[in-house]
Amino acid sequence: MSVAFRLCWVVINSVPYHAARLRAAVKRLPQRLCMVQLAGLDAFRALQQPVDGGGDCERRILLPEKPWHEIDKGAMVQRLQGLLN
Repeated sequence: MSVAFRLCWVVINSVPYHAARLRAAVKRLPQRLCMVQLAGLDAFRALQQPVDGGGDCERRILLPEKPWHEIDKGAMVQRLQGLLN
C-alpha cells in the first residue's frame, strides 16, 4: 500500500504565473499539491491573487493581512510549521 504525500510549494507572493505552473503540475504529478503564499499583500495591487483554493489543489495564505516587509520572521516560521505539520 502506498501513501500519497503532499507536495507544498512555498512562495512569498503568488502571481498569475505561479497559479499557471501549479495547474500544470497538478495535471502531471501524482502527488497532492498545495501552494502556501507567505504574504497576503503584494507591492503591486494588480498582481494580488484571490485565494479560492479552487480546483485540484489547496492554496493558503499564511499571513493574509501583511505585506512581506512587515512580517515578523519568527511568527512566520511558527505559523508555517503549524500549517505544514
